Amino acid sequence: MKELDGDVDPDRLYDALFMREKDISAAILEFEALAEQGSSFAMGVLGDIYLYGRHDVPMDEHKGEELTRKASQLGSIESAYRLACFFDYKRRHAEAFSLYEDLGKRGFTPALYRLGWSYSEGRWVGQDRTRARDYFVTAYKGGHLLAQQRLSFDLRHSPRLSDKLYGLYLLITLVIPRARQYHRQPLSDRLRD
Repeated sequence: MKELDGDVDPDRLYDALFMREKDISAAILEFEALAEQGSSFAMGVLGDIYLYGRHDVPMDEHKGEELTRKASQLGSIESAYRLACFFDYKRRHAEAFSLYEDLGKRGFTPALYRLGWSYSEGRWVGQDRTRARDYFVTAYKGGHLLAQQRLSFDLRHSPRLSDKLYGLYLLITLVIPRARQYHRQPLSDRLRD
């Protein structure tokens, strides 16, 4: 959690994260105190809790969106991505796509993968397989395993033999790293869609 390490009080944030499972009320109070001190990470966690009603906390989409947006404006990549996913879920696709584009420019590979998927499927934008492939390649070069999988699929279905062979190579070289990643860090950005 790179974002957490540079935040207001990383030790208190870690403690509050672990506290969520035992005493959500106390954790929320701690996150609120940290958010008051300017912790973008705490704002993002609170935003996520309220957006989706996690930990049996009543859902409050307005409050959740406000907190997540503020954390995003303070530079939290994770919060910006969560906000984009929320917009996507609520069918606010233009807002989601805009955030994905911003995150893609910052090199965030899950956002690049989503942009590639959008262009590949023609969702929110006109279908453009060339742009889709560019996004998948960029995400793959950044270590995103699902982008490698999708790029492999697209290449193996190309009419060109060289594409088919490269797609097969990508598939073969994906198997072990993906299995290892799922085993070691199943919530890694390398596996996020």
